[in-house]
Amino acid sequence: MAIALKNMERRMQVFNLRHDIYCDVAGTCGCTDQTVTTVEESPMTGERRPRSRKRKVPTSLTLLALEKCEGLHEAVLRVPEIRRAVDSGTLRVLTMAAPTTTPAVETKPPTPETKPRRDKERNKER
Repeated sequence: MAIALKNMERRMQVFNLRHDIYCDVAGTCGCTDQTVTTVEESPMTGERRPRSRKRKVPTSLTLLALEKCEGLHEAVLRVPEIRRAVDSGTLRVLTMAAPTTTPAVETKPPTPETKPRRDKERNKER
């Protein structure tokens, strides 16, 4: 079930969605891969060379002042910072109803406009 969070403060709030808490419960990983380049020195030769590593960076949830963010997974409520904010009243949890599907209304394709008779006669004269 999708939920919505509303920021009740007049300032922005940012929450990091940790991988071990949010991604495990949500079932999908929301983290991004980032390449970090460091300089590695060989202890034998003293030679320095760059070394690149990939690491996962957790996503974050940013709520502007008095903003409502809809369509969030319930796993955000497991993050300790969000739970504290809900308990203190700075965040409000809103449950969203499941979207109802409405039957598609059949529409006729637009019919091309016909030229008035005068225009047809004028085109024949040319």
